[in-house]
Amino acid sequence: MLAIKPTGGGMHRQRASTFAGIALAVLLGLAGCAGGSAGDGDRIADAALRDALAGNTFVATITEKFSVGEIILIYYGADGVVKMKPQLGPPDEGVWEIEGGRICTRYRWLRNGMRTCSQVKRLVGDDMIISTVENRQFDGKLLKGNPHGL
Repeated sequence: MLAIKPTGGGMHRQRASTFAGIALAVLLGLAGCAGGSAGDGDRIADAALRDALAGNTFVATITEKFSVGEIILIYYGADGVVKMKPQLGPPDEGVWEIEGGRICTRYRWLRNGMRTCSQVKRLVGDDMIISTVENRQFDGKLLKGNPHGL
């Protein structure tokens, strides 16, 4: 398993912290690959989320709060490693897991390495809407595999 230890500081850490919510939201978006669906407020089963995310990439657009319109790429490895590349910041990586119908991540830099979880608000086919702990919303689509080489 990948050991995540925040180190350093300065502008890189601040920038990464800004994109933490984005990465979490992207994680949640991959759940659409499972073939299930959930309307607003419905909880998606842990196994369905895990199956949808593992080995796939979520491409999300921020639709609420900060950085509206920014695109984020997140790859969820089947081995539990997550790799994220925001449009406006540095890439980051960490670990991911599903817990209680939520996607939980811990990145090296984002949120200073703190573990956070995001809720899937809506999942229909490969379309996904995710809400982060800061109530930031991300809309996006799940892509099979790792087409962007993250």
